[in-house]
Amino acid sequence: KVKMKKSTDLRGLSQGLELLKIFNQIDDKVDISCYAIFLLVCFQENIINENIKSYFPKMDKSRVSRCVHILCDVAKTRKDNVGLGLLKQDINPDDYRQRTLTLTSKGKSVRDKVLKLLG
Repeated sequence: KVKMKKSTDLRGLSQGLELLKIFNQIDDKVDISCYAIFLLVCFQENIINENIKSYFPKMDKSRVSRCVHILCDVAKTRKDNVGLGLLKQDINPDDYRQRTLTLTSKGKSVRDKVLKLLG
């Protein structure tokens, strides 16, 4: 028997479901871990791609890389090679392996919807 504590529990659940709906409208075939990375960039814009792994210790490096590519413009792991266009990668001229992730205008629009939802 599951007992809900307060109406705030239901509010949180409702917000979570609405958040999933926002992401489903973007692309319903994208793994939720990609959207977790998107949310991280929303709140840690200009994060370096290498630092993402530290926030998601159970996610392996290749999954992080695939998700970043899916969130950007070109996703080699997708059949159509088209990414979601929510993020862009800027290459560090001093170290070509290091990339900074920022939101595109489309990504900022989605972030604004998320922030409005979360109040």
